[in-house]
Amino acid sequence: MRTQLARLGRLLATDLGMPVTPEQFGPSHLAALLPYLGEAPKTVRTNLGWLSSFLTDQGNTTIRKPILVLKRRFPDVTGPLRRTTRKEFDLLMDHAQGLERVVLALEYFAGFRRVSVMRARCGDVRWDAAKIGIRQKEGYDRVTHWAELLEPLKRELRWYEKLREQWAQGRAPSDYLLVHVDGDRLVPWSDHAIDMMVSRAGERVGIRLANHDLRRGAARTLRERGATPHDLHDFLGHSAKTPDTLAMHYAGEDQENLVRVSRLLEAPDKPVLRAR
Repeated sequence: MRTQLARLGRLLATDLGMPVTPEQFGPSHLAALLPYLGEAPKTVRTNLGWLSSFLTDQGNTTIRKPILVLKRRFPDVTGPLRRTTRKEFDLLMDHAQGLERVVLALEYFAGFRRVSVMRARCGDVRWDAAKIGIRQKEGYDRVTHWAELLEPLKRELRWYEKLREQWAQGRAPSDYLLVHVDGDRLVPWSDHAIDMMVSRAGERVGIRLANHDLRRGAARTLRERGATPHDLHDFLGHSAKTPDTLAMHYAGEDQENLVRVSRLLEAPDKPVLRAR
């Protein structure tokens, strides 16, 4: 995100002749940038989201509703970004099968992105500390964000752990957490396979579902249950805004608050059926 924001800043200053600070950024700058934010609606929406979050952190509310800005270029684009409600999540879990349940639980209860699901390692599950690591960059443990292992997530991971042990017998091992059997070895799932698991789970209950809908839905549920914007910033593992908060995060001084916040997700809106 920082690289993209820096590129947009250079574009404004050099190519468009409109040097500006985050505090000075206004409608005219947004109008000038809009054609350069991508060709596809999804790309433009993503870039607008980054830009909106960055400006809001600086106290600038020029892009208060990115979807309205997106409609300037793509009038036919429909609706805001989707967020899975807790009732929808419970329904999804009622009908999900096998590993689908593990993926859904990781993306909702731990706030995993799809890439974090793919990159998770066996060592990231720390049963002794009841935490799970969220890898946000390949090979950089220093950016691993730790989430509380909530009871519903524990149940799914315990079930999968036993299954994985059976698969591992007599096969070449893999350090990746989520794997499937490929002959005499265990191999990690691809991004397309993770997408299909989530999509199929949604189709069974008549919901058009994508990975990030679960993450956004968890954030919405937390907000409705009293979490503050700072709480959500920590739970989602977004980049720290200042060196002070970054240091606090690496030092683990915010873990008590993360535990308090993430536990707001545990209480379901209705009893969850346990069926595979």
